[in-house]
Amino acid sequence: MFPDGSLNAVVRRLRFWLRAQRTRGASWPRSLFVDAPRDAGRLVRSGAAAALNRARIRHRGPKYAAELRRAFAAAGDDPFVVVVVPGLLHLLVPAVRLARRHVPVVIVLNGLPAWEETLLRAALPDPAMVRLEPLPGSLLSHGAAVDCLLQLAPGDFALLDPDLFVFDAALFEETQLRAGEAAAGTHGYTHGATGLRFPRTHLLALDGALLRELAQRYGVGAETRRWVPKRLLAPLATLGLGAGTYPKEHLSHFDTLELLMAAALVEGRRLRVIDAPDAACHHVGGVSYRARDAARDFLDLRLLELPVARPYAAPLLARWGATASAARARGRLVAAQGGAAPGRIDALIERLARALPA
Repeated sequence: MFPDGSLNAVVRRLRFWLRAQRTRGASWPRSLFVDAPRDAGRLVRSGAAAALNRARIRHRGPKYAAELRRAFAAAGDDPFVVVVVPGLLHLLVPAVRLARRHVPVVIVLNGLPAWEETLLRAALPDPAMVRLEPLPGSLLSHGAAVDCLLQLAPGDFALLDPDLFVFDAALFEETQLRAGEAAAGTHGYTHGATGLRFPRTHLLALDGALLRELAQRYGVGAETRRWVPKRLLAPLATLGLGAGTYPKEHLSHFDTLELLMAAALVEGRRLRVIDAPDAACHHVGGVSYRARDAARDFLDLRLLELPVARPYAAPLLARWGATASAARARGRLVAAQGGAAPGRIDALIERLARALPA
């Protein structure tokens, strides 16, 4: 009844949900009669929005393809593409300013409101930008945005996270693909049962032509995916992967690009993980989904003190509220994590200030 292994995936996801419920201390009556219907409703709504957004992107595909051709031509060969969502302007600007000293950059706007796009274009007038237009008030998932790029971009490209600060230009050179490689990137992880290593999308060069071919052959894409097409089940099994067995063992699905990268391994291509030293780059992490905490509040406010933040610091502070103060955030961070915690963020800000011109 479940030839693609989807039953295992359903059971695995249910176990993750039940474990999360226990961690929150939810009773079984609350889990069954309150939380389960609520979470199921959210899942249905998000699934419907995602399906509508995919259809919307397909309908506008020719328009986006033309805009990407112009952006890639303006940027230069094999650009580094940054996909940015709302709320990351203060991270994106220093990240792009650092990168553009060494590599061409294209910025893809994923659901940015008009006011934030205006501030971004004032702070970064030079990089080519392409605006994706999901449904109002929604975003494309990161995987859906990357899939759009894979299908419509005119050539190869690399991904650069908007919250990755690259201080060593050699890291960009290291991502250049070598013969037989489907992808090469930093901050990798290892699948414990098989020993397979996968690069993350923080800084990731891709063989676009190969991945497009694999997407068509196997009927998959770059999006997160729980179910595996039947034609790919047996090949994946030779790697020790499949529905219910995923590269990130703490997840109940294939994450962004993982299924395509696994298909590349099936085809005999290689994935290269670059072990970047801490001195070469700094990744903030979790910016698009995690709850606020004292460290992020302090980092965000310190970033607005950088000289490069002048075009947008005041508008952002006004939107964040009158209580947005780096001094207050420092006090909260010391109370939460101890006196040494602010020093690590201060050191990062000082390093950015030295590396970036005003």
